[in-house]
Amino acid sequence: MATVTGKQRAQKTKTEEVGLDPATHRRILMFLNRAAIPEDLMFERPVELEEAEPHEDDLESQQRARATILERDIAESLLDFRNQEHPLGFRHIKEVERLDLITGEILERLFHLFSHFFYGAWSVFPQPIPRRGPGTYDGVVHAALLHTGKVLFITADETTLLWDPDDSSPATYQNPANQPPYSLLCGHHGFLSDGQLLCVGGGGYGPNPVARWGYRFDPMANTWSRTATPMSESKWYPTAVVLDDERVLVTCGNTAGQMDIYDRATDSFSPIVSGDDRHFPNLYPGLHVLPNHVVFYSRTGWGSAGAAGFATPDGTSAYFAFTGPNTGMWTPITPALVNRAKGMSVMLHSTTPPYVRVLVMGGVDNATNNTYDSIRLTCSARDRRSLRLRAWSTTARPSASPRRMPHRLRERCSCGRWR
Repeated sequence: MATVTGKQRAQKTKTEEVGLDPATHRRILMFLNRAAIPEDLMFERPVELEEAEPHEDDLESQQRARATILERDIAESLLDFRNQEHPLGFRHIKEVERLDLITGEILERLFHLFSHFFYGAWSVFPQPIPRRGPGTYDGVVHAALLHTGKVLFITADETTLLWDPDDSSPATYQNPANQPPYSLLCGHHGFLSDGQLLCVGGGGYGPNPVARWGYRFDPMANTWSRTATPMSESKWYPTAVVLDDERVLVTCGNTAGQMDIYDRATDSFSPIVSGDDRHFPNLYPGLHVLPNHVVFYSRTGWGSAGAAGFATPDGTSAYFAFTGPNTGMWTPITPALVNRAKGMSVMLHSTTPPYVRVLVMGGVDNATNNTYDSIRLTCSARDRRSLRLRAWSTTARPSASPRRMPHRLRERCSCGRWR
């Protein structure tokens, strides 16, 4: 086994000098110790969902899409060095530095690829959230990152507040120029194409008959504006999804609410007049807009209000295909076995088949909420109402922590567009 020369040792980046944090250190060691073949060290690990193999025609393109980490000769030498000198695995990055092929450039690459820049890191919030609303609770319930770089908070004390992440002083908090006349707490929101944030429903800590309107926040003017018309009914814990045609679908609110469509061109709401026959047993149903304009229900939901509130099991997913501007049809999917109420779902996009998947994780059942489900969805470009799919596939994650009421990040297509 080759040894480290004085010149090579001088080229190496010392762990102490880099200030390698424990989380990054653990991720690097896990990456190196899990490798079974050189390819495991050469490329980033792909996302593993479902048991099915990828299409043979796409194997080469998928491999090209994975970021290169180490060259083959270095990966082979590192694997051989680990198996011979550290058969139980590396315990510290200094043990890796003993291999003469591991230069400072390679260490820097590993430090970067497994750092918080890719994995994220939590830090203490710089300032307490000021209480400026009429409510008696502290903290933030909803937050939205605006295109100006500021964050809009809908706070637990039932008001709205702006926060500037680039300013850590107490003056970073700013009141909008005006406020909606009632609390937007327990509502839902989505961004319109012009960058304004549309908030619908809410009304506070209980159903409120006045929460029938939509309110748009303009990040440039820092002002709230009410929509031209109200929804068909007040909505508490609704779900709003932005469609691909400058409209927003709003549904649920008290579990059996009327579906409404918001049209940005007219700044008004109108009800779905045909096909609104789906009952959602839980508040905040999980909905996703597929590339062919079909709305997919992932069977997730908040349950009843509160962390310990009751959640009704619902194993039947479904999708809603529009047949007209205000008409459509729900189609159910073969029921799944795992209860995902109080879970969370996210849509995954890929440039290779399967192009669209929905991943569902967590849930109210402690026996299964350390697992995840996934389903493949194939959309037709010719027929916007068609959808080919496979049954839900459940994958056990025995080492994962149970997750009740998890959260997800926004979804990004392969083109870079956020949904």
